[in-house]
Amino acid sequence: MKSNDPNLILSMLRELSIRNGLIIALSGRTPDELLEIVNYISSNIRKARYQSELIEVAHTLIDLYSPAFGLNKPFDDTCKRLLILVENECALTEFLMEIKGEIESAMSLNGIIC
Repeated sequence: MKSNDPNLILSMLRELSIRNGLIIALSGRTPDELLEIVNYISSNIRKARYQSELIEVAHTLIDLYSPAFGLNKPFDDTCKRLLILVENECALTEFLMEIKGEIESAMSLNGIIC
């Protein structure tokens, strides 16, 4: 992941996924390489246009490397931070959906069509 362009990296990850190459591309990585990938995911997962692909990459990483959790503290800590980010993002999305529902309800009571 030499490029700092998140769009280029996302395009590469998307293409790997389409071609069923994501597992192969993520397999056999060193802890330092995994840290780079998890840090990229953590930095970009809040961006709506990146979320679906990055969630897929995160799930693939967990599936591949869950047996190794507990063996490398920096990797474990980075994964825990990613988990917290994802949990916070889910809570925020749930909150925003509730607000959207309340707004739509209030608007329909007032005869405003969304």
